Amino acid sequence: MISSFFIFLACSIHHNTKGLIFQEEGKLQLGTVEGRTYILHAGDDTAYLDHLGGCGATVSGTRFARHIWLEKWHITDAGDGSEPFIGTIAIQGVRIILRDMNTGQELEIIEGEDLLSLDGAPILITGIIVGAHQIQLIEYRVLE
Repeated sequence: MISSFFIFLACSIHHNTKGLIFQEEGKLQLGTVEGRTYILHAGDDTAYLDHLGGCGATVSGTRFARHIWLEKWHITDAGDGSEPFIGTIAIQGVRIILRDMNTGQELEIIEGEDLLSLDGAPILITGIIVGAHQIQLIEYRVLE
């Protein structure tokens, strides 16, 4: 009986969920479609997530009560229904490269002259895939 309690406890601590990121009273939170609200503890990734209010996300981590300590997260909706690209900008000659956190790939940004001054900045980009590892920029949000 005691071992089944520990198995139940271990399984209930790890939690996967999805919802909408928002801030309330200075706390980063995730609201689910079921009406639950979780306070997110993102550690080093707080710098990114603090600027992603209104975005849809899938999160995974350790849960206790209404708190989730994030281990993994993925932005699934930029707030307009499209899945964004998130990472840091790198300028390589005349090419603008995004090191995408979701895929681990380097993507070239087409028609992104506005991004030339953002070398090294964390950014969220929505765009259209126009070729192999090429994204035509539609909109962007600096995450700092």
